[in-house]
Amino acid sequence: MSAVVEALGRVRAKITEAEREANRPSGSARLVAVSKTFPVDAILPVLEAGQVDFGENRVQEAHAKWPALKERFPAARLHIIGPLQTNKVREAM
Repeated sequence: MSAVVEALGRVRAKITEAEREANRPSGSARLVAVSKTFPVDAILPVLEAGQVDFGENRVQEAHAKWPALKERFPAARLHIIGPLQTNKVREAM
């Protein structure tokens, strides 16, 4: 198991504990893994571990790596994080 997948497991456990302590339903918090600047090879193990929400801050970078990933992992959801230039809004949609 890779270090990043182990870290993901620890973060998920902390989220589960925080939900319980806050009397929130299990699964009510959503973890968005920031994948900006990481290559596809680094993202694959996280997808394979069941992570579905990812954040990117560069539209061009997202378009370069996510179409193939979405084909293999159709449940994956991509979020644009950070400021978005007005001229990139259509491309981001």
